[in-house]
Formats: sequence, structure tokens, C-alpha cells
Amino acid sequence: MRKWFHEKSQVLFFLTLFVYIGIWATVSYIGVYVTYVAAPVLIVSGAVMVLTRPKETLEQSIGSKAE
Repeated sequence: MRKWFHEKSQVLFFLTLFVYIGIWATVSYIGVYVTYVAAPVLIVSGAVMVLTRPKETLEQSIGSKAE
């Protein structure tokens, strides 16, 4: 279940990020509502993505820092 949450939040985070950057790069005015939707989605999905990282990735990153 943890892996499922991580994968779905990662997809949602990067999809939202790419769409938001695409809008930002191509349109002269970004509406406030776009930011009101994109910012919380990025924050929540990013937090879920970090908190549900697979344990082996977390252990590898800690082990590589200790060396």
C-alpha cells in the first residue's frame, strides 16, 4: 500500500509540476486560481511522496551518506 501511495503521489506531483511550468512558460498571465490549485496539490503530493518512500531507498540513502 505504501508503494502504491508513493507511485500515485509521484505521478500527480510531476504531472502537476509540468502542467504548471508549461502554463507559466507559455501564457503571459497566470490566474490566481491556477496557483491556488497547483500550490496545494504540489505541497500535499510532494509530502506524501517523501513520506511514503520505499524503505530500501531510504536505507540506501542513509547508508551512502554514512560512508
